Amino acid sequence: MTAGYGLSAPDLKYDDYARVEAAGAIVMVLDDAPDAVRQLASLSNDDKTEIGSIDRKIRDARAHGAAGLLVIRQFPGSAGYFWPEHPSVRSANYRLYSDLRSQPLVVGTISEHAAGPLRHALERGRTLAATFNPDVIARPVVIDNILGMIEGRQASQEMVIVGAHLDHDGVDEAGQIYNGADDNASGTAAVLAIASAFARAAAHGPHPARTVVFALWNGEEKGLLGAEFYVRQPVPARRIVADINLDMIGREEEIPDPENPRFRGFNKTSAAENTNVVHLLGYSYSPDFAKLAEAANESIRLTIKADYDSGAQNLVRRSDNWPFLVNGIPALFLTTGLHPDYHTPSDDTERIDFPKLERITELAARLAWMAADGDAPRFKAR
Repeated sequence: MTAGYGLSAPDLKYDDYARVEAAGAIVMVLDDAPDAVRQLASLSNDDKTEIGSIDRKIRDARAHGAAGLLVIRQFPGSAGYFWPEHPSVRSANYRLYSDLRSQPLVVGTISEHAAGPLRHALERGRTLAATFNPDVIARPVVIDNILGMIEGRQASQEMVIVGAHLDHDGVDEAGQIYNGADDNASGTAAVLAIASAFARAAAHGPHPARTVVFALWNGEEKGLLGAEFYVRQPVPARRIVADINLDMIGREEEIPDPENPRFRGFNKTSAAENTNVVHLLGYSYSPDFAKLAEAANESIRLTIKADYDSGAQNLVRRSDNWPFLVNGIPALFLTTGLHPDYHTPSDDTERIDFPKLERITELAARLAWMAADGDAPRFKAR
């Protein structure tokens, strides 16, 4: 059956599935998104890109119980593009295996020319029998989150998470190594230092009221996989009241050319202008948690900028804070921002601003203790 663009967005008053019984069917949809939806003033530039993406079509088809999805594309692409002869971890795509098993969905692309006869037959009311025989097998790859915890002093079923992702892009097809010193060895080092400080404090008596879990997430670069899995199945199985995410906290934001697609949506700025700056994201989802961060910063005196919850390439959705926010859990994301070495082999240790990294680590540690020892931050739906 056909389902327009395969887009289900009732909040935008548009739903291709409203009159389609997609359960168990193979659904054929158009590429991209309708102009009427793309031109909505309420959508950011990043939302306009996401709403016509293959991932969005897959998500909506799966939500409506489709067994298969065929996307009509003007240029379907070559098999070599999707399955390179010498793939690297950097170019490979991954999904949570539990999703693939519980909601299997076969996805393919078809050219406009090949789709023509099928569309014509369906428009005339004919029922077509179709079978997908894809030569693709999903094989599980086991990746590990690394967790540690300090029990709270109260018998509480609540906990605060302090996390950072430990993965990066590995080695590309040309053999270049992506060390990821800022993205995200900086955040990983901070979590380890905070965990060590909390453990030393606990050894001498002081504990916050709530349990604090220290997490190093895996699979962030492949779709926030480790954090998403954890939010669904937290360990220990307690209520998460707050999350602090540390991702790229070892540099100065530097945007030399806002017209560069890598930095579009950001204002031009130099590293020299940002030596004391740390960006705080997630503030609009929990204003009282953001105020707590300001209080934690009083003696550290960093310049906290709360400015990237909207626009700016949807930066708030691109790190491990997002699975928490999606599930109504207050989450703050600390970052020093993008720079020309972001996701390149030149993101290396000698470029790290270690004194600044130390101060941001102290800020995160203070914030974690305050969140674990005081009133639980409140979530504000947007």
